[in-house]
Amino acid sequence: MTGPAARASATVELDGRSLGVAGVTAVARDRANVVVSAAAHDRLEASWHRATRVLGGGARIYGRTTGVGANLSEPVPQERMRHHSLALLRSHAGGVGTVLGPAEVRALLVVRANQLLAGGSGVQPLVVDGILAALASGATPVVHSLGGIGTGDLTAMAEVGLALAGEGDWQEGTRPAQPIEFGVGDGLALMSSNACTLGSAALLATDAARILSSVDAVLGCSVLACGGSPSPFDPRVQAARPFRGPSLSAGRVREILGESAAGAAGRLQDPFGLRCAPQLNGAAQDALDRFVDVLEIEVNAASENPLIAGGDGTSTNAEAKGNEVALANGNFLTSELAGALDQLRNALAGVGLGSLARLGLVCDPSMTGLTRFLSDGTPGASGVMILEYVAQAAMDRLRLAATSTSCWPVTISAGIEHLASHAPLGVEQLGTAIESLCLVVGAELVASVRALDLLGAVPGSPTGRALLERARAKLSSELVDRPLGPDVSAAASLVLGGLGDG
Repeated sequence: MTGPAARASATVELDGRSLGVAGVTAVARDRANVVVSAAAHDRLEASWHRATRVLGGGARIYGRTTGVGANLSEPVPQERMRHHSLALLRSHAGGVGTVLGPAEVRALLVVRANQLLAGGSGVQPLVVDGILAALASGATPVVHSLGGIGTGDLTAMAEVGLALAGEGDWQEGTRPAQPIEFGVGDGLALMSSNACTLGSAALLATDAARILSSVDAVLGCSVLACGGSPSPFDPRVQAARPFRGPSLSAGRVREILGESAAGAAGRLQDPFGLRCAPQLNGAAQDALDRFVDVLEIEVNAASENPLIAGGDGTSTNAEAKGNEVALANGNFLTSELAGALDQLRNALAGVGLGSLARLGLVCDPSMTGLTRFLSDGTPGASGVMILEYVAQAAMDRLRLAATSTSCWPVTISAGIEHLASHAPLGVEQLGTAIESLCLVVGAELVASVRALDLLGAVPGSPTGRALLERARAKLSSELVDRPLGPDVSAAASLVLGGLGDG
């Protein structure tokens, strides 16, 4: 993954080639400024002129001179082509459900602007100018969450288009003063994108990276609380099976433990929740890395259908004039993204199972030498007993969110569209998985911090001690039986915020 998100004063340059997850997050959440490279603007201009020449040569172009979907065989009269572009936006702006927040919409806008700068859409440059003006103004179009199935976020992008045209609704900020006038083909060219799904996915990838760092930090606390062995985290163990993720996870735990007296319990081997933790957490890190790789290809891709490109006009899938071609294609199908989403959610469920197991270990007197459920010793006191129930309830949601969403069939548009990746649902489920995992790991953190306090133990490194102090500052030190919900919520916020990042 690229470096940390820029602050509000930073500038993100769009070039249609190198936008990363960090850049999307900087624009969406930190409101970084956006500029366009000269080369990317030239590419955008060239694509527009190319589309104009193809159209001027009398070629049939899907969505420009024809209807869309099952209406692709219906020609659009020349005098109606400009109106047809706006009519497509109006007819497809049928999203329903909740309204996306400003950060998600800003992520959508920056992703779509960058994709258009890749130079395959044939859209007028003023469309990108309109998107950039919206980002600069702070205004965000009203975009609904439901309508996409992984074959292009048609409803979301149509709502954006209508807002830019002066017909749609806006949320916060001052809407751009000058609506844009959509030309021939601009409507479909703008809609032919999964930018809504990709933008939201990029924000969740940023969250997941922080959470996995936090998970290893909490793991270090639990290892210390249980007197766990340091051997599973030994670099020699990880080098013997050199996956990147487990090695990174083990290294994070070593950084937390430092010179702590781990392994003092004298067990020959620790339970799986401790001994196999680098493998579980590392698999999620590797899945996240794969997910980010896919995202960063997608947000820099000219994935429009049709693709306006140069060529020799000989392709059987192209309708062209000379060297200008409009290539029908299926790049809108986000199968790679959907598969990466399934893998990541499944791996996060594994992380949750490991955390849930360690919560039980930290509450077990045979592991820590402390009172059962870390109570204050009052006869019949429950201590943190309820944390296992709370964490299990969150884990149930996480398991359900891990269910594959990428292999469901569809039959729509008079039967000619019979595939969909369902990536938007996969992203929604990733959000649920992340929220649930934070609660599971938060419960583990509450228990492990209490156990360390009862033991009088501290991590053996400055990093670990600083981490523990951050947690103590947010969690109550009262041992008497009391409601623990506020502690779990506070701990979950620490996990989401990147407890292991300092």
